[in-house]
Amino acid sequence: MKKFLIVLFLLSGCGYTLKNIKESPYKTVFIPAFHNKIAIQEDSSEYKLYYRGLEIDLEDILKERFRYDGNILPVSNAENADITIKGTILDYNKDALRYASNEDIDEYRITVKAEVELLKKGERVWKEQISGESTYLTTGANAKSETVAVRDALKDLSRNIIDRVLGDW
Repeated sequence: MKKFLIVLFLLSGCGYTLKNIKESPYKTVFIPAFHNKIAIQEDSSEYKLYYRGLEIDLEDILKERFRYDGNILPVSNAENADITIKGTILDYNKDALRYASNEDIDEYRITVKAEVELLKKGERVWKEQISGESTYLTTGANAKSETVAVRDALKDLSRNIIDRVLGDW
């Protein structure tokens, strides 16, 4: 009986996977470079920040997140893809969250907002605005650079895009 329980335990299928629990009917995705539409030269009282290469970093991180998830794999051309994700970066914000006693800024929040569109064989499935954010400290043991915080915000945006894509199934 003891041997039977050990064999049953070993064959019970316990394991760990990085795949998302939701299975998608699609296996491949094409992700062209996102467009960066942050209007930095527009006459406005609102100050706009521009982060160079944001659209390239987002494309790379989004493809990396799809590979990590494992349900839908990125491909290099639209003809081989079940779905296409197109996007436009609309906004990049860096907001102060906490000040030190000498009025220096101790903590920032980075927010990246994009308009994302899911296409199936050229037909729009959905189009909406999705954002990602990250906070970072400028001093202390947990301090990190703005570059690292931007990558973290793009990773959050990528997770939110993937959740939205998989949320339809």
